[in-house]
Order: sequence, then structure tokens, then C-alpha cells
Amino acid sequence: YQETRLHETLLHRFQKTIPSVCHQIEFLPWVTQTDFFHFLNEADVILDPFHFGAGNTAYLSFAVGTPLVTYPSPYLRSRSTYALYQQMEITGMIAHSVEEYVEITCKIANNKDKRQELKEKILNAHPKLFNSNQGIEDFFHFLKSLNTQSPLNKGRAK
Repeated sequence: YQETRLHETLLHRFQKTIPSVCHQIEFLPWVTQTDFFHFLNEADVILDPFHFGAGNTAYLSFAVGTPLVTYPSPYLRSRSTYALYQQMEITGMIAHSVEEYVEITCKIANNKDKRQELKEKILNAHPKLFNSNQGIEDFFHFLKSLNTQSPLNKGRAK
């Protein structure tokens, strides 16, 4: 693979913070979209990096039904997967501590029946996630409420 500045920065950070397991970390080369979907589909469990957030990868992993463990922090970037799980009404993969994040991940990784059950839950929740306009409607109403609260609109006819 072609090493980038991000790879160098992460590797340096890992060498400082987790030196005993750093040698086990492997960076993979960029792959085609098809190969990436294949990796997501074959994974037992995916980790939502709680200081960074999974972003589009959350949608893609849910598209194939792969469980994604999340630990939402107070920051928006790490709360998108949490919000998607709320929309799908699935709670079993949301951790409330770093220890629980590891615990949930290990339980899923080491239990084939649990993985299959979670995969089916995610796939059955597809309509709530992929066939819903609720997010768009909520955002529209939020923007509309900002407009009506604006000092520029005080006294204007609505």
C-alpha cells in the first residue's frame, strides 16, 4: 500500500500508546467500491472509531447487515452511528463506556449465532433507515423554526 501522512501519524500514535500490540496493526491499501463492500460483508463486526466516527461506513455496513459497535461521545462526529441505531430502533451495539465497547465487540466477534441475529435485525430495519424521509422532514422543520425565531422576522406576517 502507499503510506500516507495519516498512516504515519496513526502508526506513530499507536507506537506511543499501545506499543505491545502495535506490530499487529496492518494498514490495507485503498480498494475498489466492490471490494470494500465485500470486506464489509465478510467482517464479523465493525468498530465505530469513537473519536472520529464511521460516517458513510455506517450506512454501508448497515446496507450489508454487518454489526457496527459504537460508543457515542458528546461530539457530533461520533454520534451519527448512534443516531442511525435509534432510527432503526436497535440498541444492543451502543456502548456506554470504553469497557462496554470492548465487551460488546468481543461478544459479537466470538458468537456466530449472535452475529447472525444482529445481522437479521439490521437487515429487517432497512426500511426505517433507507426508505424514510423523516430526517429530511425533521431538518426542514428545524430550519423553518430558525426562520420564525429570527429577529429579522419579528413583526412580519408569516
